[in-house]
Amino acid sequence: MKFLLTVIFFIGLYQHSAKSSLPKSSALTKPNKKVLLIGIDGLQYEKLQALSTPNFDSFNIVKAYTGGIVGTPSQQTTGSGPGWMTVLTGVWTDQHAVISNDTSNKVRAKTVFQYLKEHKPDIKTTSIATWSPIHDFLDKQMSYVDRRMDGGTDEAATAKALNELENSDPDFMFVHYSDPDVIGHNVGYGEKYDKSILTMDAYLGKIMAVIDTRTKAKNEEWLVILTTDHGRRGDGHNHGSQTIEEKTVFVGMNISGNAEFNTTVTEVPNQDFNGIYKYIPQTSILPTILTYLDITIESDWQLSSPSGIGKLGPQRVMLNAHEDALYWYSSEPGNASIYKDKQLLATVPARRRAYPIKEPLDKQRHIYTVTSNGQSGSVTRKNFRINAATTWNDNKRALFLFNDHSYTLYDKIKNRPDPGYPKAISDGIFAGGKDYMDKVEALINWDNARMFMFLNDGTYILYDLNKNSIENGYPKDISNSSWPGLEPYKNEIIGAVKMGETKLYFFTRDGRFIVFDMRANKTETTYALSMNEKALPGLKPYSSKISATMDCSPEFFYVFLKDNLYLKYDKINNKVLSGYPMPVNNTTWPGLIN
Repeated sequence: MKFLLTVIFFIGLYQHSAKSSLPKSSALTKPNKKVLLIGIDGLQYEKLQALSTPNFDSFNIVKAYTGGIVGTPSQQTTGSGPGWMTVLTGVWTDQHAVISNDTSNKVRAKTVFQYLKEHKPDIKTTSIATWSPIHDFLDKQMSYVDRRMDGGTDEAATAKALNELENSDPDFMFVHYSDPDVIGHNVGYGEKYDKSILTMDAYLGKIMAVIDTRTKAKNEEWLVILTTDHGRRGDGHNHGSQTIEEKTVFVGMNISGNAEFNTTVTEVPNQDFNGIYKYIPQTSILPTILTYLDITIESDWQLSSPSGIGKLGPQRVMLNAHEDALYWYSSEPGNASIYKDKQLLATVPARRRAYPIKEPLDKQRHIYTVTSNGQSGSVTRKNFRINAATTWNDNKRALFLFNDHSYTLYDKIKNRPDPGYPKAISDGIFAGGKDYMDKVEALINWDNARMFMFLNDGTYILYDLNKNSIENGYPKDISNSSWPGLEPYKNEIIGAVKMGETKLYFFTRDGRFIVFDMRANKTETTYALSMNEKALPGLKPYSSKISATMDCSPEFFYVFLKDNLYLKYDKINNKVLSGYPMPVNNTTWPGLIN
């Protein structure tokens, strides 16, 4: 079994020594520092750990995570576009804006190439990408790349990298490999996938041999970083969702890192995915490169994480569960500075590890940054989620109401919002409802002509789908005369779906449900039932996280969760479909949540 080499180097005989890439500094001449970043697409950390790979083994390799923090603005698809842009920018998708593998998305944050050129104009940069869309995402950032090479095989990429190292003089070089991801998609895990890792190990050995030669001949010190963009789920064919397997990546270095790199932080407030957030995030790679090359990191850059080498900054910066306090970990003396949108809020002892946020959540994006020891970590705070949803009257659209008092009509055929949406909740089809439309918690179509809206103040609205207007006299109280049996739960309703021709299932805020018989015009029981596997298989684990439901057809309905994940429920087979929950993002629901 492999051991994570996080404190000492692997000692023994193999093709080359990673330590040899860091010779002792000359007493007369300061060595030239250079960086090589090697990205291996779709390489599963656990599969790497299970194989004998002497060249990988010469590195300190630690578990890391990708995909951002689920349920926060940092959440991103575990895909190649978002993943590689996070590696190259040091921020998550809420800042770099690449949300999928669609190359119409262009990076909006500075990349490592721009930071290097701005602070060291004479630095020479090279980027070799076997998956050429990486350079498409970078767009105008490619002007900071001196030598660009697109496409080709992994073998060809190795030859290009060796040629650069032997015949050129790069100060920073990024080399991207594709085979593990391509083979994973085609055949999944197995002999071919393992062979791709062993082949990658051989390529790594060739590259490190040339690095070793350069360091001795040219008085250089090379930092070599290894990483991947995402993990894989199941049998290795797919990725893109939020599972622990897909979120698990790795970072490897040929030098010893600091505590940001080497240690897990067990005290993090979010323990989801078996505590994946206690490990180093993918966003630490860029600040590690900058720190190694003696570039001072500024708080205004709002980088998501501190460096994995050098002085220890604020580790694992995130919001607590209630999003009313910043959290970070630090055992360092001295102070931490707290910024909101680049404005200094306070200076507190770094070891305090928390800062209360008094401002209420709103729909605007605010970036909070914690700095200490010349390093920083940032988090985006924004309260935005789906409050209620249903199929609209033409059955080709869906209606979504959001908690920022806006709504969207979503074209289910074209898989995008209608032009001009979202709109303010008091405009358009809901004109005249500004006094109460922001209170809607659940929507359900009773038939083709009528839709009921349930409000959080215990009232309901009847909406005429043919006239596109609220009926006169509404809202009305939910009572035992209007909705027999539902009155005790009138303030607790968060979702409603139709099951069969005559049953309405109402979901409550505390994770229960109650069945309403449309023909008998009353609830089937006098009390709400706890979510259970017999009645609604697969929903129980998410019963307290439901934010909205959307009844779509006699065959299925959607359940949207507070952390902007969603489930698809099969009414015919009475179960949550496999592969869910999935994130609500620009792959699954393009343009719905930005």
